[in-house]
Amino acid sequence: DGSFRGHLRTNAQGQNLNREWANTGHEGEEHYYQAPTVKRSPEVHCVLQEMDKTGVDVFLDVHGDEELPFNFLAGAEGCPNWGPRLEHLQGAFLASYSR
Repeated sequence: DGSFRGHLRTNAQGQNLNREWANTGHEGEEHYYQAPTVKRSPEVHCVLQEMDKTGVDVFLDVHGDEELPFNFLAGAEGCPNWGPRLEHLQGAFLASYSR
């Protein structure tokens, strides 16, 4: 992957995988970015296809930063079915993860 070439968050195509999970803007607009594509990020494309087939109850966005000596969770609150149950599950995971 891209880390072999000394890049962070990129795949073998040099694409920032953090930007490949959803379109940016609207089709026809100047700054529209279609994501993912099979050519640019086949790994994200395949994962999203499987997620569409099987469904997703919740996701955890675990991140790292080269400047920080720890990993952290980015909020899953943007999930369309976010509510008390998922908030509880994320909190339980975070409590276990923090130990």
